[in-house]
Amino acid sequence: RGTEYVGIGDEYVTLDSPDGKRLASIHIFQEGHPAIEEDRLFRRYISTHEEDKRLYIETKRKLYSQHKDNYEGYDFGKTELIRAIKSRARDWAASNQSARR
Repeated sequence: RGTEYVGIGDEYVTLDSPDGKRLASIHIFQEGHPAIEEDRLFRRYISTHEEDKRLYIETKRKLYSQHKDNYEGYDFGKTELIRAIKSRARDWAASNQSARR
């Protein structure tokens, strides 16, 4: 799919297989961008909290099946869930020293 500008100061690059399966999604931010640490915290939290990880994966799969050709619809559908998970991740980090690495 190439490079798409997401609009928050990053570049979004994807790699899909010939059958359309997403192999990689990469966000490239300018050094020091505030979203970098937020995305890292989200990744750390998701990797250690199976229930939210499962919910995130299931939601993305469902939305993708509903919006295969409509990125805006897909993105809008996951926005509130991501916001909620990021909030839980911040709470987790505030109470867990190892989460802040």
